[in-house]
Amino acid sequence: STVIVGTVIDQSLQDSLRVTIVATGLGTVQAKGQVRPVSIVKTGTDNLAVENYSSLDLPTVMRTGRKRESEVEAMKQSGMEMLDIPAFLRKQAD
Repeated sequence: STVIVGTVIDQSLQDSLRVTIVATGLGTVQAKGQVRPVSIVKTGTDNLAVENYSSLDLPTVMRTGRKRESEVEAMKQSGMEMLDIPAFLRKQAD
């Protein structure tokens, strides 16, 4: 259906309000949309799947299955110089 909304000020109503709703297309049949498959999005330097939010009761240290060294190694392999890697990542990898 299509709902059309509009506003009109009528001074003759004084402190009253009149509401008119116009809805069209109520009897027409709409075509169903195509269902598209959803792919899993991989993120991060380790190509891990998106975080599982049901495990957020665990501390972050216990939730992550990757090591900091792998983040720095992935950056090195992509052509980054050692000083291009942020200091906090370099220190965590040591």
